[in-house]
Amino acid sequence: MKALDDASAVRLPAVTHSIWLQDCLRHSRIEAVCLDSSISQLDLERWLIACTETNKPVFLRLSSRSIFCRSVFPERQSPIDWRLKRLADWCGALLLLIGLSPLWLALALWILTHSSKPVLDSQWRVGRRGKLFQMLKFRVPPSGFWIQRSYLEHMPQLLNVLAGEMSLVGPRPWKPADALRHPDQPCLNALPGITGVWPLKRRSSGKFQLHSLDRDYLRHWSLGQDLRLLTTAIRVLGAVALS
Repeated sequence: MKALDDASAVRLPAVTHSIWLQDCLRHSRIEAVCLDSSISQLDLERWLIACTETNKPVFLRLSSRSIFCRSVFPERQSPIDWRLKRLADWCGALLLLIGLSPLWLALALWILTHSSKPVLDSQWRVGRRGKLFQMLKFRVPPSGFWIQRSYLEHMPQLLNVLAGEMSLVGPRPWKPADALRHPDQPCLNALPGITGVWPLKRRSSGKFQLHSLDRDYLRHWSLGQDLRLLTTAIRVLGAVALS
């Protein structure tokens, strides 16, 4: 869907009314929805809800007007290393889920006793090749600031890794609304990560200055770099746990 220059000039009921839009999608042969990056935030949210209700995959058509070249994506730079990375992602996420299952259960029970809402929360993010997915997090009640401080809220994203939607290490997973204003949209075609360069630098960088970190990460990607970033993240988590 492309945004109209004058939204008031043409009014399409199926687009302006969420229920009608859902009915159109549900009874059509459409297999996936691709949204133009010029879409308004209001229309974006309307389409995301409709696609969720009708179980339709949704993509964001990202701009190609950038000095960033897609040929520098890891899977094109080093196909073999990329396959090894994806294998390591899957094995690592599975082992972490098994090893941390007692902690996962304890956190879930604590959240249930301190909140009437579901244990897990989901937020839309832009994934590989512009495909939008729902990134999982533990829902943090008002008294659960320590869950955020210790980064435990991100544990459910291991399920996103197993689903192939995320990597253990990668660029920042951007919100669709922020992606519409992202100065280097082709970077968003890469597979996002649970951790990467951006968590370590975000305190000293503005939101949209982080895009240069993503670009540099992709240009200089290697398995060794991912291992160093993962090791650094583990050290940071250890320091937080001991503090």
